[in-house]
Amino acid sequence: MPSALTLRRSGKPAQAATALPRRDDPRGAFVSVVFLFLWVTCVPGHAARYLKVAGRLDITSVHSLGKGRRTPGTAQARWTNQWTVSFVATVGTNEWQLEGNWGNARQKWCYDGANVCSSDEATGPPPAWVREAASNRLGLASVPLQRDSSNLTVSIHVAPGGYLPGDVGVNLPWLALCSGAYLRRPGRLVPLPVAYVGHAPDAFGYADKTETFPDELGLPRRLDLFASAPLYGASVRAFWPELKRPPLLGHRDGERKFHFLVTQSTNVMGWHIPLAFAFAEDFPADFDGLLTSRKGNGTITTIRASLKPEGVFDPARRQTVLDFRFQPRTKDVNGLIYGWTNAVAASTNNPVLLARFTTTVKRAPLLPALRRRRARWVVGLLLALAAGLPVGALLLRRDRKEPT
Repeated sequence: MPSALTLRRSGKPAQAATALPRRDDPRGAFVSVVFLFLWVTCVPGHAARYLKVAGRLDITSVHSLGKGRRTPGTAQARWTNQWTVSFVATVGTNEWQLEGNWGNARQKWCYDGANVCSSDEATGPPPAWVREAASNRLGLASVPLQRDSSNLTVSIHVAPGGYLPGDVGVNLPWLALCSGAYLRRPGRLVPLPVAYVGHAPDAFGYADKTETFPDELGLPRRLDLFASAPLYGASVRAFWPELKRPPLLGHRDGERKFHFLVTQSTNVMGWHIPLAFAFAEDFPADFDGLLTSRKGNGTITTIRASLKPEGVFDPARRQTVLDFRFQPRTKDVNGLIYGWTNAVAASTNNPVLLARFTTTVKRAPLLPALRRRRARWVVGLLLALAAGLPVGALLLRRDRKEPT
């Protein structure tokens, strides 16, 4: 039986496969034809199709300080940071999985057509500064890696349609290889790929112009995001409901904020799969202060047929679930934490979780904004009573003095 606590606001990697030819390698068409023939002859026609795609992403973060125009070299100071992430994506028309090593943890993201889940598995001890901060400021001791690696933390996110609520290192592989189902969703908004979705007020503040490949997978060939004052205001208000005046939009309305382009692709099983892609966060026309933008290039190294994604759960291990689907509108509760032994995500109508959630909501305080609003009503009522009492007493005295 899962135990629930309150969370308040405040598989092996893919093995070696046939290496993809270089751009100038004439074997590309031959490899695709052979791959397609083997797939058609070996896989039943009714079976869902999946591809496992491995690659790397080279990212550069550009920081500019001072006043400048669109060209960052005009700023007073400029420096860059560079890093590379490797990833493996399992791609289907309505499901996807993305995994890789980021920092000292192995992360896995998965969308099963209904839920976006992620898991974190420690692959090394935290950096020294993290351990010192936890010890000095919070009084917490580091958990030994052997014991920590035996646990699996799984998060179930609120991501309608299956977008990936991560940072640039996972958002870009998702956009290039896994975003087809989300882009086909009516009325969807493309989250800013270079932002840490869920921690960026403007994540959904941009209008997109998207060109997809003409097949059932529907991956983007080109995607541009443009500043939009209405969308920016709605995104910021959803992030900070109690904020009266949102911060100014950095880009002019209609100015391009981000662009993504597939520079080389191949056709496998009738699907267009990127072999190379580039992205960049555009500098605004004018800026003053510290400005950071990200750019980079992705390269696909292998493509092969795959089975259905296995998901992020592992019943053989001790699993702790952070479930962000349980969020009341008025109480200061952002989700539930509970132990789980199954291989799939719990349903939101699970009676045990619903009972725990009901109990948690009853005990939780109101949201800070609602508490402040209630406090203002109480103060206003007291002031009204304080102002009305002398007037009432004066009227009562006058009534007593008048003759009958």
